[in-house]
Amino acid sequence: SSCSVSWNCAGTTLASASSNQVYLWRSPSSFDTTTSTINSFLNFEHRAAVDRVRFHPSDPNLFCSSVRDRTIQLWDLRVDKQKPFGKIDLKSNLGSCAHSCEWFGAHKWNNSNGDNKNNSESDPQSMYLVISERDDSVYIYDVRKIQQTNQRSHRGAYPRSSQVGSDSSSGQVPIHSFDASPCALRHTCFSPSGSHLISSVTNKQDATSSLVVYPWKNSDQTQKIEDMIKSPSIPSASYLAHIGKCFAVRFSPDGQRMATGGADALVGLWDVRSMVCTSTITRQSKFIRGVSFSYDSKLLACCTEEDLVDISNAVTGEHVGTVDLSRSGSGSKGAANRRGADEVSFHPKSYLLACARENDPRPNSAGGAQIPMVTIAKLTCK
Repeated sequence: SSCSVSWNCAGTTLASASSNQVYLWRSPSSFDTTTSTINSFLNFEHRAAVDRVRFHPSDPNLFCSSVRDRTIQLWDLRVDKQKPFGKIDLKSNLGSCAHSCEWFGAHKWNNSNGDNKNNSESDPQSMYLVISERDDSVYIYDVRKIQQTNQRSHRGAYPRSSQVGSDSSSGQVPIHSFDASPCALRHTCFSPSGSHLISSVTNKQDATSSLVVYPWKNSDQTQKIEDMIKSPSIPSASYLAHIGKCFAVRFSPDGQRMATGGADALVGLWDVRSMVCTSTITRQSKFIRGVSFSYDSKLLACCTEEDLVDISNAVTGEHVGTVDLSRSGSGSKGAANRRGADEVSFHPKSYLLACARENDPRPNSAGGAQIPMVTIAKLTCK
């Protein structure tokens, strides 16, 4: 099963997803030249395997998990650890989980001091989630309207909405939806300005992938992306990106750059203002699983099935360094079977890079699910 990693906006906690658990790890304050081991301090058990985990971009206590029971679950570190405070049921019966789920404002970290006052109160849009489902549909939800699954109030847990009705499913009505067919949808995220959505879609006829940019505000409840692109009255556009599927789309924290990674083993570096691919990274030989920008938008990490994470200049694509994953956990049983990283994530304040690996073959002390292996590398820039 795939693994996932995500830092909270304060940089104090790392979440990792594997098997049916989401583990939380305290951020190490320092590293020496020897191998350091950190232990998880909290775990959130799910009824099915967890595919992705995403911390909220401005509230260090909120995160969502994409679960292989066709749900997106919403969690708050300040309240009940055994139950999510909200849940979104996927509308499609295709597959067991969503293609992607991303928060509004996920391209940047607004919380520089780690003592924020929950920016979701001042910016309601920060509580929006965009979900790409496997029937090529895109849905945007207002998390404030999601009905609590435990039917009790959690004071201060998240902004309450006066629009929540008595119906338990009332909060699961999306505020907008889009249809990407006949193209095959893969990933959707909000633009840096928040005014547009960016989806990676694959043309089923020639297997090329494009980035589709389309507005979502002040539009009809449901729209076909194809119709919006063809309509001259709507400022939408499509940009050829990769041969084969495009698996990864990420914006830099400053909102100036975008990185894409595809099945063609290429990483594209884009200027957001002009939507021009200015550089291409060609050093990988296997498909790109994930990309991540550093906190200062200067570095880009990309991961594949290979045991080397490539670090490059985020503007030029020039090679800066390499994280050798083959050296991580080499003394443990089954290490030879671990291949690359499923996802990488830079720390929001430093050059720490978290890499989600394959499941650790060693069972935990309780004999339950396998503990996910996470490699954290400290990068030193000369």
